[in-house]
Amino acid sequence: MAWEAHEEDTEQRFNNRYNLACVKARLGDLEPALTDLESSLRYAREHLPRIYPFAWRYARHRDPDLAKVRRDARFGPLMERVAPQG
Repeated sequence: MAWEAHEEDTEQRFNNRYNLACVKARLGDLEPALTDLESSLRYAREHLPRIYPFAWRYARHRDPDLAKVRRDARFGPLMERVAPQG
């Protein structure tokens, strides 16, 4: 994530990570996509609590860019690891 070292906007940092996961998923690079998705959601949980639950639900159920990773057996456990508490 060296390219984001100069990005000060936390929401943009999340968007960059999440979008990178989406691009990799669309390309079929599932393992890196899953890694970047987890990183983005962990970042949102820590730094963006107001948007985190929405981002998690969108990734889990709706984002068409993540369709391939949702079919991967590793997706469910990943989403459980980063699931909203409560």
